[in-house]
Amino acid sequence: TVTLCPDPSLGFTESSYVSETLQGLPLGPASMRVIVNGVSSDAVRVVVKTLNSIQQPFGLGCPGTNLIVPQISATPSLVGTTQSIFLDLARPHSAVVLGVSATQVTTTLPGGCEIYLGAPVLTFSQVSNAAGHSEFSYFVPPGVAGQELYFQWVVFDPNGAYGGVIALSNALHAQFRN
Repeated sequence: TVTLCPDPSLGFTESSYVSETLQGLPLGPASMRVIVNGVSSDAVRVVVKTLNSIQQPFGLGCPGTNLIVPQISATPSLVGTTQSIFLDLARPHSAVVLGVSATQVTTTLPGGCEIYLGAPVLTFSQVSNAAGHSEFSYFVPPGVAGQELYFQWVVFDPNGAYGGVIALSNALHAQFRN
């Protein structure tokens, strides 16, 4: 049983209900028909607001020095803000490259390492610091809500599992929200 209460902050002066999650709805535009005690949706106001962006790590990385797998993470993917893509647990003071793609394709390399970025891939070269950390920040412009990007770091590591040359982070899926 759900008790509906007025919530003027949402523009409701009559009964309303606020839910933290609305499971089962697809991402993107959706429609629904609501029936409450036999009253059709013509008389019921439904507001669905997505507050969270998506920045979800996925896949497996490929180890480097000391069998440590570099890790990717990110700040929220919100339009009108600066998003940062982080690399941690990389070999210190090493050349690193962030790959960015609009598509996700899994390519298995010899040695079992996987790249999760589809072509074309935009790259940004940097150097990890003494702690094995690097980050790339960029402004998320207006008009990209709903768009997706995929990210993965490559670390040049003489003990890397791929040919004794590179280690790879896991990947990150970002979907931008307002």
